[in-house]
Amino acid sequence: MKKIFVVIGTRPEIIKMSPVLPFMEEKFKLEILYTGQHYSKILSEKIFEDLQLKIPKYYLNSKSTNSSTQLGDMIKKISKILVEELPSAVVVHGDTNTTLAGALAANKLNIPVVHIESGARSGNKNEPEELNRILVDQIAFINFPFDANSKHSLLKENIRKNIFLLPNTAREAVKRNIKIAKQKSQILKRYQLEGTKYVLSTLHRATNTNNPTVLKKYILLIEKVSQQYKVLIPMHPRTKKLLKMHDLSLPKNVKVIPPVGYLDFLILMQKAFYIISDSGGVVDESLVLNTPLFIFRNETERDDVISLGKAALVKPSWGKNALFKFIKTKMSDEEIKRMKDIRGSFKILASKKNVTNYI
Repeated sequence: MKKIFVVIGTRPEIIKMSPVLPFMEEKFKLEILYTGQHYSKILSEKIFEDLQLKIPKYYLNSKSTNSSTQLGDMIKKISKILVEELPSAVVVHGDTNTTLAGALAANKLNIPVVHIESGARSGNKNEPEELNRILVDQIAFINFPFDANSKHSLLKENIRKNIFLLPNTAREAVKRNIKIAKQKSQILKRYQLEGTKYVLSTLHRATNTNNPTVLKKYILLIEKVSQQYKVLIPMHPRTKKLLKMHDLSLPKNVKVIPPVGYLDFLILMQKAFYIISDSGGVVDESLVLNTPLFIFRNETERDDVISLGKAALVKPSWGKNALFKFIKTKMSDEEIKRMKDIRGSFKILASKKNVTNYI
């Protein structure tokens, strides 16, 4: 039986791999290496347990405020483990520093790299995630894009071998995990949201939070929306710190709560009237949950959801007048109802024909 290593390090990666890991465990000797890029050992173990997944064999404490230092630390530690374990392949997902570190460490040891969610492109090379995607796709022995556009991006970059279309694992994860969330979550009761019409919002992307001009635009957007609807923001500590640093504050009628777990967040998304977020994962999750989404970015690598009409860009580059016009026309009750009524034709994994068939 082949030994396969999965290298992951963030909550979104655990979530997006949750439909794939049980299949891999059936077919291979599966080991999971968790870098700790975002979560501590205790918090990450809880996510694995909540989602009924195999617990990682290795934990690296690779948190760092400096991206370059973090990347170097991860490559060094991952390489040492791979030399000892010598797996047949290393599987990485998405576009984080963990993804790049796992791919580079394996590549330097001549271990084949499998990249899930390959070919996604926002077109903005100022985003660190975009460069990570491009580099890992070039390194990978097998690339798994989620749609025809992503496959086309790989072909345009002269990657022509071992490309296999795979249904979007983030969307399958929602289908799998919403059932668990409904059984376990008490979030609506905790914050007295049952039967309440509310707008859910998150902001975490560095290109947004590190820019005071963009933060001011976000506050302006939330302030306008909160005049009509209750707004709930599970706020990342880093975003909170940056708002304070730039002497910015949200309107008093906006409810800010601490970050919530994945299962609670699924329920919050499902019950929201609509969502405003800069998260890539929320784009896929909101689609499956049929909750209209407004993406607070100038571009997105999830064009298929925009094309379906289930999401729309709210651009930080817009002026005040353009922003207010958008809120009035696109965030109206009628428009939200229209977005909810659209039936998306997206693929969901329906059988065991997945990544395990190609490794």
